[in-house]
Amino acid sequence: MKIKNLLPALAASAALAASAPAAAVLIEVNIDDFNVGSHMASDNTVGNGGVTSALSSLDTAHVIGGTRTLVDNLTAGIIPYQSSTRVDATVGQLIINNGVGEVTGSSVSWSLPANLLPTTGSLSNFQFHMALTGKDNNAVSVSVLLNGSTIGTSSLPTAQVTTLQDLYFSSTIASFNAGGTLQLVFSGNAGWDASFDTFGFQYDYTPPPPVTVPVPATLALFGIGATALYRRRRR
Repeated sequence: MKIKNLLPALAASAALAASAPAAAVLIEVNIDDFNVGSHMASDNTVGNGGVTSALSSLDTAHVIGGTRTLVDNLTAGIIPYQSSTRVDATVGQLIINNGVGEVTGSSVSWSLPANLLPTTGSLSNFQFHMALTGKDNNAVSVSVLLNGSTIGTSSLPTAQVTTLQDLYFSSTIASFNAGGTLQLVFSGNAGWDASFDTFGFQYDYTPPPPVTVPVPATLALFGIGATALYRRRRR
């Protein structure tokens, strides 16, 4: 009798486990940790459209897609010019510097592979993250563009920063899985300086519910019942 009373409970437990919602997990993806590929773009001519420096075949464990392009565009300044946008892989940082009175637009772009996000389950709380290692007290804003369209914007802290800060800003993920050119664009007041350690994105992922397969469960319960019946007959 004890075995017979246990069968409905086992069936109910199996059904409950199959119907229980999966818990969301945090997924973090680094686009660039700036630990490989030292290079620099430095514009010394006002109004020329900027200077570009590109690297390819980078280790994809550090740089998503394996390519990185820097642009430094000086729009105003006083000679001698000091504007530069560079990656120093020896310290693992993206560093942007401007001389006194210099106004510069700086950008970093990557070749974003397709299908970086899951196509099953559900995603929520998608946002970009940046590790800010330092900046002066000038105002600086940052935008994220995908194939030329802005998908996220934020502003860096207005005060001077001398210790690492993690920054997060929300974004749309429409067309993100199509891939293309992902671009991080900075602009700020004359003479602004800033440095960064890592850039990437994160989201909460809830996997799809498990597929209910009733036949194996039914056979398992039948096996328990058959074993109990066999034991009773032996007694």
